[in-house]
Amino acid sequence: MSVFSAQYYCEFDRFFSVKIEDDGRVAYAYLMQGNDEVADVWLYNLAAAPVASFWNEADKPFVNPC
Repeated sequence: MSVFSAQYYCEFDRFFSVKIEDDGRVAYAYLMQGNDEVADVWLYNLAAAPVASFWNEADKPFVNPC
């Protein structure tokens, strides 16, 4: 569930966009090509950063360690 979600389209080619999502724990930006996610980047943590990260698919999106 997203607390904040926005999508911004490229003015030169609307097939590409950037989607920004903040779920209250962590925020990521996703590069979209049509409906496909082609890249992602961590923006910030809202939850406490873990000392070590054990990435599990069930924990997506991941809170990054300090």
